[in-house]
Amino acid sequence: MRYILLAIPFLFISSLKAQSSDPGIGDTIHAIHYSLHLTDVNTSDKTIAGFTEVELTPRVNDLGYIPLELKSLTVDSVYVGQSLTTFTHQDEVIRIDLVTPVNTGDTLSVTVYYHGQPFHESWGGFHFSGDYAFNLGVGFVSIPHNLGKAWFPCVDDFTDRATYDLYVTVDSAKKVTGDGLLQEVTDNGNGTKTWHWYESHSIPTYLASVAVGDYTLYED
Repeated sequence: MRYILLAIPFLFISSLKAQSSDPGIGDTIHAIHYSLHLTDVNTSDKTIAGFTEVELTPRVNDLGYIPLELKSLTVDSVYVGQSLTTFTHQDEVIRIDLVTPVNTGDTLSVTVYYHGQPFHESWGGFHFSGDYAFNLGVGFVSIPHNLGKAWFPCVDDFTDRATYDLYVTVDSAKKVTGDGLLQEVTDNGNGTKTWHWYESHSIPTYLASVAVGDYTLYED
């Protein structure tokens, strides 16, 4: 049994090393900052809806499209800056068309609107349990293991790191936790509140987190 217990983490670490050595989206672009907006977290239908704005920079020159990952959710529309653009969404990869190619040193903003029932496995993904909703950023069954893409469009590998703003709108009776520090809670005047969390440290997508539920708030 000791050998089995030792083998499991060894295989997991080996798969992470193999993944990090393979070329992928993280070799094409680098996400600087994510602004995640979950405008609806429906625990009855087990669905989410919202949009994510990604500030990013290319890692290669003459890049004519932006690739991002999103698993099992439906993309409604995509904007580059303020301009609506065309895209394809296939095999978990959103390919966002650019009118003008970009180069290393450039920065641009891409906003993706999406909705649907998020992916989850026995451990990782985005889960619903009664009136609670939460994500687990790493899966054991999924290959690769990182599952940021289960709830927002991203550069979903273990090495690309970004800062985060998280805005989640929920029923006023519920509370939201996220990464970093709570910035404010806005009463929208319609029976909902929007919680804003900010993570100033650059972290990979699998560490981005959210939880919604009937929590008790303690203030120091």
